[in-house]
Amino acid sequence: MWADFRAHDGRSPYIGEQTQAMFAPLVLPQAPSTPHRALCTKNAARTNAHPRTASTFPKRVGHRISCRVRQLALSGAHSAKRSQGRSAVCTRAAASDGSSGEVAKGALLDLSSYDDRVPAAGAFERVDDVVMGGVSSSKLVPAKQRECLVWSGQCRTDGGGFAGMRTKPLSKGLDLSQWQGLALCCALESDAEPERRTWKATLRTQNDRGEVVYQAPFVPPVASSPDNLPAPVYLPWESFRLVRGPVVVPDVPPLSAEECTAVFGLGLIMSRFGPQGPMQDFRSGAFRLAIHSLDVYNTSPAADATAPEQLDSLTTTSAGTANKGTRTLLTFLLAPILAIVFSEAARRRRQARTLLKKRYGWGAVKIRGFGQQLKRQRMSALMAAQEGSLQLSADALSAILALPLRLLFMLSRQVGKVIRRLKGQKPLPSMR
Repeated sequence: MWADFRAHDGRSPYIGEQTQAMFAPLVLPQAPSTPHRALCTKNAARTNAHPRTASTFPKRVGHRISCRVRQLALSGAHSAKRSQGRSAVCTRAAASDGSSGEVAKGALLDLSSYDDRVPAAGAFERVDDVVMGGVSSSKLVPAKQRECLVWSGQCRTDGGGFAGMRTKPLSKGLDLSQWQGLALCCALESDAEPERRTWKATLRTQNDRGEVVYQAPFVPPVASSPDNLPAPVYLPWESFRLVRGPVVVPDVPPLSAEECTAVFGLGLIMSRFGPQGPMQDFRSGAFRLAIHSLDVYNTSPAADATAPEQLDSLTTTSAGTANKGTRTLLTFLLAPILAIVFSEAARRRRQARTLLKKRYGWGAVKIRGFGQQLKRQRMSALMAAQEGSLQLSADALSAILALPLRLLFMLSRQVGKVIRRLKGQKPLPSMR
């Protein structure tokens, strides 16, 4: 019914933003054509700004070389790179602070062509606040005309307030111990207020999918134009702290290179939860972040690190073979029931009913009737009745089982605390 209401009432600011973001173009329009000499100058500036393409050409290029020749040379370089397989490429670039030092980088993602960007985007999965009852949503897609991935979505504070993505289960741990940290080249394209959100990079050193993970905060630069590459954001390992949800685990030292011998996951989170709790001026709604590169880096000229394996070559989709994580016997046995009671579709239907009740003062019966009316507009009466009956049954089952399941999990958490205390382990911080 959420989709029905969204299509019916486009005047709602809540629904209007969702619809507008849904149909927004994934790639910003290109700049208008310019004279030949200006275009060559622009392409030359882009080439010098990009470390992967800067090494393909001399520093001085004669004015007689046409832009077409440059494009062919770039295409040949990218084709040669792809022919080497999906092994990462190490590059060196000048330090971003303008000093004479250099930064060695190893690519974790290959974004040089659309055929490479598709599996790079497919290496990640969404981790939005639907896992805790929220209604936020996001997706990561490959850009068609630019060498980047686009992470976009809607972040809502109803029941949660965060959106995220992380790598799918890896077939083995990634050894990043020879590097000093992550280098993220990204730009915020949806607005000019990145400081009104909390942005974090995540790193997982355990072969699980639990809520305890390393996080490092950062502020993405605002995109000046689709063609200008922003300066990378450098996140040394020491900036990553162990957290449980948004709360830092006390008495745990920062991440070190020695702990990065087996990295089982990387990701990004955009949240309303800052170091001091929920942000008072948090900007909810649509967001859009362009990811131009994800690398590891070294600032020491003497460092000679091995190029890391790329993430899309290590991700696996085989269920039950990797990263089972903290899934207990209780959650395994109750998985079919949990999928019904706490499903994302059911939560969105509840959110739609709440919105209708708040805006129009409708009761439960009238809201159900309104939903059935919208269903009959897009399907036959028989199919509408069948779908409505299934939704009503699922909502009734959810209402009956929700309280017992919550009590059962509260008991399970208390038992876990007792077990940790008997083992002499420190209790985990509360996620609130």
